[in-house]
Amino acid sequence: MRTQPEVMHWTAIGTVDKDVDQSRVWLERFLPPKDLKSFNFALMDRGEAAGGDTAGVLVGTAGVHTTHNDFGWPEVGYMLRKEYWGKGIATEFMRAFIKAWWALPRKEVQIKVDAATVEGRGAKDSDDELRVPEVLFAMIEAGNAGSRRVLEKAGFKKFKEWTEPDSRATCEGRTATLIAFLLERTPDS
Repeated sequence: MRTQPEVMHWTAIGTVDKDVDQSRVWLERFLPPKDLKSFNFALMDRGEAAGGDTAGVLVGTAGVHTTHNDFGWPEVGYMLRKEYWGKGIATEFMRAFIKAWWALPRKEVQIKVDAATVEGRGAKDSDDELRVPEVLFAMIEAGNAGSRRVLEKAGFKKFKEWTEPDSRATCEGRTATLIAFLLERTPDS
């Protein structure tokens, strides 16, 4: 998956891993003991289509891959092998993941978040702190229409769009338009 240029184009680095060791380093951030800072899943093919010859093939990875970003909220993302694009897998995963995410135990914490993510939400407490319900955050490059559809089908709403220097190795000297999305917890999630 991390050797497919079509997949890696949409990542922050924008280029394929040079070898298995580089992929291993990327993967290790989701494995014990570092797994306590993420909530990720490997998506596997059960081999039910095409005669079952794909059973056990890694389809992709998905979940909350960081809880510390510029916006302050848990960030959800996904990456699927190109052979599995357009089959509804990312949408199906996101819907199931959202239910699993909101079912996790919660405790009240104080975090710093981007002011744009809380506009019109929450209430001030006695210490003049703003208390707001948790949201999930996602960010895509504007040209990634497939991911935008997945997020919107899962209930994410666009809240910010901006342009900045493109961080992808294959896009040096260019700018990228990024779109940030938020998902508020609903009674049925």
